[in-house]
Amino acid sequence: MEDKPKFAAKYGKVTYSDEYVYDVYCSKVKPRLDDVKRMFFEGYSFTDVAKELDVSNSLLWKMRRNSKPQYAELRVAFEFSDVQVHNVENSLYRRAVGFYYDEDREVVLTKEYYNKKGKKCKEQSVKVITVRRYVPSDVNAIKFFLVNKNAKNYSNEGSQEQSQTDQIVENLKNVFIEVKRKADSEGER
Repeated sequence: MEDKPKFAAKYGKVTYSDEYVYDVYCSKVKPRLDDVKRMFFEGYSFTDVAKELDVSNSLLWKMRRNSKPQYAELRVAFEFSDVQVHNVENSLYRRAVGFYYDEDREVVLTKEYYNKKGKKCKEQSVKVITVRRYVPSDVNAIKFFLVNKNAKNYSNEGSQEQSQTDQIVENLKNVFIEVKRKADSEGER
């Protein structure tokens, strides 16, 4: 029995057989799903993740887009969990309202004294102190937060309902102006 080709070129594109894709998934990707999830959340690009796994970018995309149940774990690895979304929302809120934080700083303390012979001496030591700092609210974060939480009241365009209402009012004004023009032109006759 002769070996089947692992992939075939078709119209200049590489088409992988389903068996080859699944073999690569089982051997290179599935054992490292925790690493895939970590890299995704650390901001690695899809191409960087593929390089780390030693698979081609197109092959990894094929695995991720595949709707078969055996690839479900990979699809989940590329999704944000509710906890992570909640953490981002909290960070955005803190940035919008401003916050205090503690910062450890190293301070050089210099002690001057005179020794027994009357000579002036200096002794230096480093001490770590905690300084409380304030990060003021960020206007862009405020705007982003309000627009996403209540677009009806805070977006530049307003809600879709509001724009439809404005369009209806504008159309009614145009109809009224047209009726008034016709009435005026008939009154002049």
